[in-house]
Amino acid sequence: MTLRTKKLVIVAAAIAILTGACGHKLVAEPGQHTVRIYPDKEVYQRLHDLENTLKKHPSPFGGMVAGMGQQLLTKEVPSDTPVNILAQDSLGALVEVASGPKKGIRGYVPSANLK
Repeated sequence: MTLRTKKLVIVAAAIAILTGACGHKLVAEPGQHTVRIYPDKEVYQRLHDLENTLKKHPSPFGGMVAGMGQQLLTKEVPSDTPVNILAQDSLGALVEVASGPKKGIRGYVPSANLK
């Protein structure tokens, strides 16, 4: 490796470390200790729309189905877990868990759950 190549590798590594240190964290809703990570934005929107419909038209069976859908389709990650934002929009962000036991999990998180 030439001296120039070594310098480039060192600079690239330093940039990667610095940008990783400026990451974001997950923030749980008040009274909660975990954040749900949805597989993608579409699943988040569908489950969110279902919750809103059930609030307008309450049904014990509907609430049970919505709860099961969230449990089956989402992953729970502890609050304050560091994440890297891969893409972001007005509703939330596609993130990847940066460290901890759930490291590497990717999914969609609402904006309210990001710090």
